[in-house]
Amino acid sequence: MLFNSIDFWLFLPLVLGLFGALRSSRSRLVLLLSASYFFYGFWDWRFLGLIVLSTLVDYGVGLGLAAVSAPATRKRLVALSVVVNLGILGLFKYAGFFIAEAQALLGVTGGWSLGLVLPVGISFYTFQTLGYTLDVYRHRVPAERNLLTFATYVAFFPQLMAGPIERARDLLPQLQRLDAHRADLLGGFRLFLLGMVKKVFISSTLAGHCDLLYLNPSLRSPAEAWLMGLLMFMHILMDFSGYSDMAVGLGRMFGVRLSPNFHRVFASRSFPDFWRRWHITLGRWFRDYVLVPLHRRGVPRSLAYLLTFALIGLWHGASWNFVVWGALMGVAWLVDSRLAQSRARLPRPIGSVLTIGLFILLGQLFPTRSLPDGFALMTSMLGFGPAQPLPMADVPGVVWLALGLGLGVEWAVPRWATWAQRHPVLGRWVLGALLIPAGLALCMEGLTAAREFVYFQF
Repeated sequence: MLFNSIDFWLFLPLVLGLFGALRSSRSRLVLLLSASYFFYGFWDWRFLGLIVLSTLVDYGVGLGLAAVSAPATRKRLVALSVVVNLGILGLFKYAGFFIAEAQALLGVTGGWSLGLVLPVGISFYTFQTLGYTLDVYRHRVPAERNLLTFATYVAFFPQLMAGPIERARDLLPQLQRLDAHRADLLGGFRLFLLGMVKKVFISSTLAGHCDLLYLNPSLRSPAEAWLMGLLMFMHILMDFSGYSDMAVGLGRMFGVRLSPNFHRVFASRSFPDFWRRWHITLGRWFRDYVLVPLHRRGVPRSLAYLLTFALIGLWHGASWNFVVWGALMGVAWLVDSRLAQSRARLPRPIGSVLTIGLFILLGQLFPTRSLPDGFALMTSMLGFGPAQPLPMADVPGVVWLALGLGLGVEWAVPRWATWAQRHPVLGRWVLGALLIPAGLALCMEGLTAAREFVYFQF
């Protein structure tokens, strides 16, 4: 079920109404867990078993870690969680890729294929439940003894499909004491509507044109390659930050404060600053569970960063494009860190343009289908375009409008929040009389042709 579909807009009021009618936290948890399983099963009920398996394994491992103190036994328990979770993820997401690579290396043609379908959201809920086990193992959170609460933590539908990837210490206490107020409902709906506008009008409008442009990436001129990169960057930003806004808004409607996943991306002054603003919860997960442990085991700093970013790339998908993209992100981080003093002397707008421009340049490995196509676009963007590029494609006016609206939303939303706090009465009037009706008008047409979110494929 998609947030931007008519099915969901019928599903949500029913769940909210029942949630408001119930009074005890336990009955509300039963409702949320049932709604979450229905929400996920609406896509394909067969994959519910994977969520239930991860839930039961990590719930049992958590109880086992709380009950024993012997280091060897605790290590075996946490190893069980790691093997089961990463084993499921590896089977469905990566096994087919590595089998195909091995067959190509051995020169096998027409070989065996698993033919498995990638379950939506598996990369997100696997990391969330695995993070819980690792935190219990490190004594950072107590084991959750209520299976109902833990199952809701794993499957909570607002963030089940594409995050944010929550930490147990942040989400579990909120689920133990569910409570929502009228202000939560209204504030959550406003944020949900903002995400809908980003997805339905901006991202989906840009997506169709981006798909056409990337049909012949090796024949694009430098100007068109940069235009393609900007449109694709804005498409992904609006799509994923839009989903995150909707998820956080939905969580707030139920009295749950989920973690923000994006924060003023265009204000980034450096690559480290950019990754503190972009997909925040994923970067935090890899920092705490990969980068820091590598440092503690004596892995040199540069190698630790390269390995971590390469794994971030691999997390995005079973493709060498993603692995190389991640490794290049690591190189950019390290180089930018070394130039920190020189960069600090640059005016903030110039630092932001250089940072976003570098991310767009390296990001051409993200949407292209092969490494040669990605590098062809990157070399074209650096001024080494093809001798006979394709004629510049005509960009429809609605695409320029969507691009401008996306830039405007990124600039205006943080400032709107500050202004509305200073002028609460006028802010509520503007929001209720102008912004909410305009947002609803932009979203309604898109509900009839719901387009999947980009990060569902990861």
